[in-house]
Amino acid sequence: MNTESAADLSRLLAQFWAWLQANLLSWAGVVQLAALLAALCVSWVLWGLARGRVRAWLSRPIPAGLAVLANNAGRSVWPLFFGVCCGAVGAALDGLHRPHQLTDMAVSLTLAWVIIRLLTSLIESRFWARMVAAIVWSLAVLDAIGLLKPATAFLDSLAVTLGEARISLWGVLKAVVVLVVALEAAVLVVRFVESRASRSSEMSPSLRVLVVKGARIGLYALAGLIALSSMGVNLTSLAVVGGALGVGIGFGLQKIFSNLVSGVILLLDKSIKPGDIIEIGGNVGEIQTLSTRYALLRTLGGKEILVPNEDLISGQVINWTRTDRKLWVSVPVGVAYDADVPLAMRLMVEAARSVDRILKDPEPSAHLTDFGDNSVNLAVGFWIKDPENGLMGLKTDVNLAIWERFLANKIEIPFPQRDIHVKSLPKGWGK
Repeated sequence: MNTESAADLSRLLAQFWAWLQANLLSWAGVVQLAALLAALCVSWVLWGLARGRVRAWLSRPIPAGLAVLANNAGRSVWPLFFGVCCGAVGAALDGLHRPHQLTDMAVSLTLAWVIIRLLTSLIESRFWARMVAAIVWSLAVLDAIGLLKPATAFLDSLAVTLGEARISLWGVLKAVVVLVVALEAAVLVVRFVESRASRSSEMSPSLRVLVVKGARIGLYALAGLIALSSMGVNLTSLAVVGGALGVGIGFGLQKIFSNLVSGVILLLDKSIKPGDIIEIGGNVGEIQTLSTRYALLRTLGGKEILVPNEDLISGQVINWTRTDRKLWVSVPVGVAYDADVPLAMRLMVEAARSVDRILKDPEPSAHLTDFGDNSVNLAVGFWIKDPENGLMGLKTDVNLAIWERFLANKIEIPFPQRDIHVKSLPKGWGK
């Protein structure tokens, strides 16, 4: 602390002592304190009469997001009664031409206390809520006793200079309060946007994700800029430094930014969205979420794979359900050359119809694909509308149904046969 700051602190303490002598250590101060005590008793009686109605109001169904705010509002009724009684006492003292500085200060501090309590109830973190309440409450007390300007001047004198930026303790305190309040306000706005977007039937899932993430990033960045501006940082110089820093970070974190940009592109072009069944890198699964860096792919076997957004943009992706959730599935079957092929095809269609997951419209169909070395190769194809439930169990059910019908109708499913030609035998063979 330099000499000028020490002098400011001494003047501040001297002014505070003078205020104490004029307002508390005097007969006028004693009279006002007695009047405030009477106002306290009257407000307590009024609170006792209104307590039941306030509790009944708080017992009504309240949205979850407003429950804490409503609870604090109910607890602030008694301080409001006290503030009104203090105002009435101050008006009476003024009518009697008596000093009323303490009653006016009580009214100001009571209203400030109520406002601070309501605002901090919106801050989820209790630590930051107490921090903001302590800072704002201290400023309200200093303003009530007329020492706000000297106190802020003293806090502003405690500063350091970094290049062209001057950072003082007063600026840091302002920035903390502004940043916490701005971030909490941003959280409330983002939640409102998210709730409205989730209820909107006109927005696609990918557009909802993009709107919510864009609102969150934009509002958080705005809160940070507002806090820096309140601290006295020159945003123009910050933009120059940020640009140079951004270039360096861009080269160092090229993959991360590539995934970020790829995620924005995916959300805009709607080629892939949450709920789609895709195939990439030999893995088939459902897109659970799309984030700024990766897509969460839940395979049909239950595994969760984090696929970088860049792979979804630059690689080949098969989207099974982009425009329609119906999927064509084919099951191959081979029969012997002496079998009744038309009958086998009819039995395969009947088997497919017997499985519940297979759609009846369009109907299943059987096809003769080719003539193999050991069998006539057939295939039965059908449509399903729930590919997210997997294909392995479905094909098993179809194959079992075909097997049962082939056994009942004596249709043979051949196995490979090989002819062996012996050119010569060892001497003595067969004796």
